[in-house]
This record gives sequence, structure tokens and C-alpha cells, in this order.
Amino acid sequence: MGKSSAPAGPRDMILIPIGFGLLSLLFVAAWMWLAFGPAGLGCVVVGVALPVLLVWQSKAASAANARRALEDDQEDWMDFLDEYPAETHEAITRMTDPHLASLMWSAMGLGRAPVYTETKHDPGAWPLLVPGSIENTRIGIRVRLELLHNQSARTFVAKIPEIAKAFKVPAVRVLPAHGQQVALELQVYEPLSEMFVTNLFDDATRERIKAAALSGGTEAEISRAVKAACVGAVLQVAPGSLSCMDDIQLMVSEHAELVTINLAKGAHFAIQGASRSGKSITINTLLAWASLMRDVRVVIIDPNTAAVAPWWRTAYRVCNSTDAEKATELLEEIIDELRAREDLFWEGETDRISEFSEDVPLYLIVIDEVAEYSKHEPFQAALKKAGAQLAKYGGRVVPAGQKLAGTEISTSTRANLFDRICHRVEDVETMRHLFPKATQMIEQGLDATADAMPQGVAVVRLRSNPEPVRARSVYLPTEACYVISAAIVAAFGEVRPRPSTRALPAPPTTKALGSSNSNQSAITIEPPVSTSKPEKQPKKSPRASREIPAVPQVERDRKVIPLRKGDDTKQPAAPDAESTGTD
Repeated sequence: MGKSSAPAGPRDMILIPIGFGLLSLLFVAAWMWLAFGPAGLGCVVVGVALPVLLVWQSKAASAANARRALEDDQEDWMDFLDEYPAETHEAITRMTDPHLASLMWSAMGLGRAPVYTETKHDPGAWPLLVPGSIENTRIGIRVRLELLHNQSARTFVAKIPEIAKAFKVPAVRVLPAHGQQVALELQVYEPLSEMFVTNLFDDATRERIKAAALSGGTEAEISRAVKAACVGAVLQVAPGSLSCMDDIQLMVSEHAELVTINLAKGAHFAIQGASRSGKSITINTLLAWASLMRDVRVVIIDPNTAAVAPWWRTAYRVCNSTDAEKATELLEEIIDELRAREDLFWEGETDRISEFSEDVPLYLIVIDEVAEYSKHEPFQAALKKAGAQLAKYGGRVVPAGQKLAGTEISTSTRANLFDRICHRVEDVETMRHLFPKATQMIEQGLDATADAMPQGVAVVRLRSNPEPVRARSVYLPTEACYVISAAIVAAFGEVRPRPSTRALPAPPTTKALGSSNSNQSAITIEPPVSTSKPEKQPKKSPRASREIPAVPQVERDRKVIPLRKGDDTKQPAAPDAESTGTD
């Protein structure tokens, strides 16, 4: 039996027609040469070359169009990426490209990469980027992912370090979203490293204060530089133009969000922090905003005088005595004043005063360095009574100190302090005084004991931020507090003179911008001119509008010139210059 020939393969099937084609072409060329000579052969060449050239040109055009389309796609992609921070471009690319996304999520155990083999055909599954969900935030970007059926936000919380490493960003925050989705915030900007100067002043003054504070040098040199930066400052709100219903812009969180306190809607709160931790700056901001509110009476008890000094002439009651009996006496008097409002419960048919005015003001009672009075039992009893009773009467008690341990404030008093601010402290036990779950919080990065914790940064839990978060105090130095206090004195007169035996220069004058018969949103602080107190204070009248009133002019002899007849804004009233609470 002879061998059978092998069947023609794919290669042979292609070569056979090509061979026949070439033979046919040679036959035609030979016949044209014999029949027509060189002209005939030329026609054959042209007839063969022209289709080849047309095919080559078509393929070249297609390739050029493909290159242009690819370039356009790349240009559109770069334009798309340019809408977001450069540090997030790689993360966006990894989430958008299916191949890169499958490999990345599968490496973290959050998905399966596709597998195609002779025995397995698995298309894979991984969290998919929701189209159009990428948006810019103050600290980076926020994206939404479609989760797999067995995943939740907690699944991603456990993988935060790996996600941050894969995306090459400093931090990642996981937030729940609608349905079977999760939101990821990719942080590329650290707001806690920035200094945010209070917006109570104009932009130019804020820039000068910031430059002075960061200029370096000794504390005395920085203080002189900040004081010089406040010369010519423009206060953005007139004294008395704010209300206790306005949010106090106290801090900026690690998510670049404002952390605020609302005195009318809130209750008692505590501020804790070691020396040089930034606690005083937080207290400065709180007292500055409260002092500018027309329906708030500020009471300050401070045995070290540092917190009370700028507001000595404007606060309703003050006490800087180290004698605990005097502090107790003042606190008891404030308790009696507020308890005298009991009749308002029946008039308003309520169990809590929630509406405030100049006739029924809110009391802010700040007690700094409360540990100085910790061994005085009557003071502790008065503080306990204030914490338990005053909130419903319109009082807000704020104990502050380096360590708010059980020996400084009682457990029952601490139980009434929902809002809590803890600047840097010495150890976990001290942090636990305000945050009993301090150990778990430290594991989550909320560590108030870290030596590297910047000055002004704190761990906070407020009604505006019920979940603990790190935040940095808005910067308001003591030198700027004197400027605000001086503006209040210029507008309303002083409650009491400075307790000094030396002749001191008078406060800066307050000059209204524009005409005196129009409401103004800013006042300018000028150099001091004299020391006398206004001879006569205008009668207090409630303001019906939230508009910022025009500020009266002040002559060199400190006499207040009332606004002209017919002005829309009434003359601001001076605080009652009664008992100061000091000897």
C-alpha cells in the first residue's frame, strides 16, 4: 500500500492562489509584450501597481487616523486628569483601567483577577468605579465604588493602610454610600499642618499676623511682631453684630472642614491641654466670638490672669484671684442670677430657656486652670451645681486646665460635659479623663499624647462633630484679642478699668467705614489716643435685625458721638458697669 499525501494546510491554501495569480500575471505580461511591445508591458505594470498603491494608501490613512484618535484620547484623558490633584492621577488611572484595577483589588483580597486557561474561564470580579463619581474635595478627591455582594464599608476600613499604599496617598477615609456602594476619600493635603488665622480680621491683617507668627525668633520678638501686624487691623464684624445663635468657627478638622460650636444650641464643654499645647488659642477664639455677641454675657474665672487679661474691660464678670473663696463667691452669684429666671419656664411653658436676647442673655462661664481650686470643697460643690443646673437656665460652663482629672472636676460634673477638646497631654491616662476610650482612639490615629502633635492640634468631639476627630484651632493670638477688646470698648465703653497703677494708653478708636448712617460690616482699629471713659452711655435697646450696625465715631476725649437722627441703626448700648466679682 502506498503512502497517502498529507492534506493541504492553511499555509498551502494561501500559497496556491498566489502561485496561480503570479503565473497568470506572467502570461498576460508576455502576451502584452508580444502584441503591443513596451507599451503593452507598461499597461500591465500600471494595472498591477495602481491597486497596490491604492491599498497601501488606504492602510496608511487608516493607521494615521488611528494614531490621531489615540492622541486625541490621550489628550482628553490628560485633560480629564488635570481636573484633579496630580498626586491622585495614578490612583484614578488604576481604578479606571480594568486590567490594573483587577490586579490591584485582587492583590488586596478585595476582588478576583480574570483567569483564562484551557481548563478555566473566569472573567474575574472586583469593585468597580462608579462612572462620574470622582469629585474634588478640600484635601484631595472622593470616589464611589460598586461593591461585590459580600462586601461592606467595614471590609474597606480594615484595608485602609493597603489602599493608601496602593494609591500612593498619605491617607484614605472610608465613608458609607447609597446602596451597595462605598465612598473613598483620598487625602493628599494635610490641613493640620497649616495655620488658619481667624477670619474676624480682614485678609491683609490675617496675612500679616500669619507672617509674624511664623517669623521665628524668641517669644518676645514674635509677640512684638504680632502686635505690629495688628496695627491698622480691620475687624470684619462690628461689636454686638453677632448672636449666640451664630456658629463660632473654632477649629479646622483633619478633613479641612470647619469645626464649630453653637452656644445657643449646645451645653457645657471642657478644654484640656498641657502647657504650650495651644489650649490658650482655643480659649481666645471662644472668648473673642462670645464677646462680640450682643446677647452673651461673658464670665471669666482665671487665677493665672492670662485668659482674663484681654477681656478685663469688656467681660460681664471677672475673677483672677487665687483665693478659691472669691472664685466660689462669684460662681454662686452667677448661679443665683440664672436661677432667678425660673419664672420664664411658666411663661414659655417649657423646661429649658432656648431663646436669648439682650434682655435674656446667655451666660458663658469660662473657668481656666480649674485645678487651682480643686482642693476647695465649696468651689467643687458650686461647680457641680453649675454643671447640673445652669444649662437649662441659659448658662454654659467651660472648665479648662492642663489635666481635668477626678481631683480637678468631679465625675458628675464631667458627665455633663458632652463637647470635649483635648490638646496634647502627657499620657494616656490624662487623655482618658475626657475620652474614656482613649486606647482604642489611639489605635485609630486619634492620639493626643504624641510628642509630635503640633501646637494647636487637638482631638475633639463636639455636637457639630459627634465622632472624635483631630482638628487645629483657628489662630487668634492674645495680642489680637486686645485689639478686639479695644474695639468693643470704643463702641460700648468699658465695664471696668484695667487694674494697673501706671498710666496706660487708651484703647484704639473704632472708625466706621463709609458714612455714619449706614450699616457697616467692618471697622478699622487705629492707634490709641487717650485714656478717659465715655461720660454717658446710650440706653440699651434690643436689635430686631441680624444686620451689622454702623459703629459710632469716637472723639479724642473718648466721648461717643451718637449716630445722626434718622439713622437706621440705633446707638449700641454699653454693658452694665456693676460688680466685677473682684476685690
